[in-house]
Amino acid sequence: MRERSPGQSRHPAAHRHVRPAFERASIREKSCWPDALKRCFGMCTLLARAFERISRAPEVLQRLERAAPRPLLFRTHLKRTRIGLLGLALASLFATAHAQEPPVPARDQLAMLESPDPKLARNKKLVFDFWRIVYEGGHVERAPEFMAEGYIQHNPNVKSGRAAFMELFRKQRPPRPIAPLMKMPVISIIAERDLVMVSHVRKVRDRANPDHVYSITWFDVFRIDDQGLIAEHWDPSEMWVDGKPPGAEFFHEWDH
Repeated sequence: MRERSPGQSRHPAAHRHVRPAFERASIREKSCWPDALKRCFGMCTLLARAFERISRAPEVLQRLERAAPRPLLFRTHLKRTRIGLLGLALASLFATAHAQEPPVPARDQLAMLESPDPKLARNKKLVFDFWRIVYEGGHVERAPEFMAEGYIQHNPNVKSGRAAFMELFRKQRPPRPIAPLMKMPVISIIAERDLVMVSHVRKVRDRANPDHVYSITWFDVFRIDDQGLIAEHWDPSEMWVDGKPPGAEFFHEWDH
């Protein structure tokens, strides 16, 4: 087998136009590419490479032509298929390079509180007020107005119980003026049955590449009990780094 010179592509003809674009992409760009599109890109280049090998092997090509229903058109179809696969690989490469559309907050928070069901509208308003007054406003002494005493917490960094919540946030959030709206950039407030989900835009820093700052969609889900109080909470948080939740360094931007 002939050895390749350093830096020479193993299969230059199959993806001479595609691979250089992947290699030129920065680490930041590659980190944003969804795995599914990466796999699509890889699969297309592999298939194109296989068709290239077939077209360069006369004995294999002749066998396939004899077995084909329409031998005269076989070579034409083979060539078109190879070109199509390379085109698909290029398309997937282009799509991945611009894959992420940053989440955008809604313009009207108050409109999201509306519902034809009075109970759902009340549950939304309860969470909306809790967030403004207790969580963002730091008025922890008012937590009993919104939270059940046996409040269940599923965030791995915070203990269950209203008292534990009050103890933690009393240290972290000094009282401040209550804003008329939630300060975080809210995307949606959705209520169904006894649940309310609030999603918002959160800016975070890539741990593997600290220069890469990007936006994600964060969510908080609350269960409202029969007394109309928040009884349970879920969010996607992992264990905090340095005692701070993801994106904490950017929370101050919400005040502006």
